[in-house]
Amino acid sequence: MVDINWRPVFWSQEETHARQMILDYARRYASFVKITDEEAEWMFPGKIRAQEVLETPQILLGDGFFPQADLVLVTAGEKGCGGATREGRTHRQEAFEVDAVETTGAGDAFSAGILHYLLQLDSLEDFDLKEGLEFASAVGALVTTKYGAWSVPHLHEVETLVSEASRP
Repeated sequence: MVDINWRPVFWSQEETHARQMILDYARRYASFVKITDEEAEWMFPGKIRAQEVLETPQILLGDGFFPQADLVLVTAGEKGCGGATREGRTHRQEAFEVDAVETTGAGDAFSAGILHYLLQLDSLEDFDLKEGLEFASAVGALVTTKYGAWSVPHLHEVETLVSEASRP
């Protein structure tokens, strides 16, 4: 999994060069790509808009984007997230309503959540995109309810949030 996680402060190279290095790396090594809606717009200037990639993440599996990837995940904070698989499955997950105090670490927590979900499976064929996005989104949301990037929620907290949100 490659999380684009664009942070200009960490790059000494000129932005265009840094963008190409990130893109080359992701295209070469990533089976799964996690990217924010804003990063997608930055990675592919003039080719895609943030709202478009959130609503139709499968675009990122096409030529000119990440054609080698089996899974793309697009996060957009309070706007929710979306995902698409090579097999044609897509899902749009609304953000969980929580009392957010700080967003530091939410994207990393989302990535940890999806990886945790995947590691619980017997096989990748058992992957349920809706369940995976729901779980990862809950992990990311709960991190925002405490101060500090290391406020990782306990599994029971994630399961409770998902369960309560699923009730009619």
